[in-house]
Amino acid sequence: MVKKQLNFKKHLHFLKNIRIFNPQTTKSNIMERIKEIINNVTVGKVMYNLYDRWLDESEYEDINEYGKAIVNSIHVHLPHLKDVSLIKATKRPFGVKLQVGDKKAHIFTKIKGNYVQLCAKMI
Repeated sequence: MVKKQLNFKKHLHFLKNIRIFNPQTTKSNIMERIKEIINNVTVGKVMYNLYDRWLDESEYEDINEYGKAIVNSIHVHLPHLKDVSLIKATKRPFGVKLQVGDKKAHIFTKIKGNYVQLCAKMI
């Protein structure tokens, strides 16, 4: 009896296309985390207060310090979101670019008439 030997090089391309499902990194799960950040009242107040201060102090203060303060407020008020980290703070529009899990998001302020709205998008 002769055993047939498999040609692994021929079948290797199938192994490259296999993705292991990880529920922590699905896009919908990431979007839920971002919605949770935006809908948190305390984080929203911190972002609004920092935006208001930035309007007055933009000539004198570093924008990255504001980004660190925003991410710190996320970690304090939403402690289960430990994988959120700062990529950079943005001046226009005022906000932060965040690494959430293995995805990137931009949370920023948008002026709507007489009020400021928090918005987010995946980048």
